[in-house]
Amino acid sequence: MRDVSLILESLIRQAGMHKHPRLVVTRFCSGAGLSILGTILIHPKVLSMPESVQRYVLAHELGHFRHRDSWKMFLSWFSLVVGSTVLWAIPKTHAFSWVFMLVWESVFVFGLGSYRSRQERRANQFAARLIGRDAVLDGIRAVAGYMWPGKPLSKERVNRLKEAEEL
Repeated sequence: MRDVSLILESLIRQAGMHKHPRLVVTRFCSGAGLSILGTILIHPKVLSMPESVQRYVLAHELGHFRHRDSWKMFLSWFSLVVGSTVLWAIPKTHAFSWVFMLVWESVFVFGLGSYRSRQERRANQFAARLIGRDAVLDGIRAVAGYMWPGKPLSKERVNRLKEAEEL
């Protein structure tokens, strides 16, 4: 854990950041890392990865932290829940109110997916500025191999690779 903390401190200095996220190692993240509300969570498997891959994971998550992506997603989901609750509470006397409610929820569901994609691209761009484009490409490939050995790259990972190649 100490080595990973030192890598994170180095990346923070390199990026010229003044706010420091907390670093927690936990099995409660579905991938290699997760940036959430001022904390970077990394999976224990990251500790056994080569330093170059650890640098990619941390640089990528630091990009999410820097851009406050978890707060933006939280606010988006919160407004979806509140808006949907209000719309459900309104009596549906006209077909228009049902259509409006479905449009509201559809905009959020499809919009959040697209927004999440942009967040991932921006986090990889941030990581590329810190560690270089080739290190980002190698990191994306390596993370999949370490986290899900023997499984082919998911469609999402393939898309991330294609986007990273354009950096």
